[in-house]
Amino acid sequence: MNDNPDSMIGYDPLAWLNEESEEPSPQAAPEVESTAADHGEESVAPGAPAAESAAADSGVLTLAETLHVSEVQELYTALQSALAAGQVLQVDGGAVERADGASLQLLAAFSREAAANGLAINWRSRSDALVSSAACLGMEEVIWPR
Repeated sequence: MNDNPDSMIGYDPLAWLNEESEEPSPQAAPEVESTAADHGEESVAPGAPAAESAAADSGVLTLAETLHVSEVQELYTALQSALAAGQVLQVDGGAVERADGASLQLLAAFSREAAANGLAINWRSRSDALVSSAACLGMEEVIWPR
């Protein structure tokens, strides 16, 4: 076994579970760098944003070309803001080229939440990629109920 305390070789991050002590050792949990989101500030994800909210200007939530799990928090925030407005929700999904399961699950939850609150969602456009991704996962009827 390596005796170097800074080495990760041979390190068991769950070793503290087998110890008698109720508290984990200082090495048990790695330090997590604080982010802007931890302090209630808006963080900027690398690349294009998942949604651009133009609520103040035109009231349309425009979805980005790529809806990816790494940007779901940003999309969630934009969708929550749209729901909080309490008006007919305008969504433009015409530019979406790729959408993963996490993003589609969020859109499905958004659609259900809007319906539960009596709010209509007006989809200005839906790209073929967005529709086919939703259909592939069986979520088309949930996201766009008839």
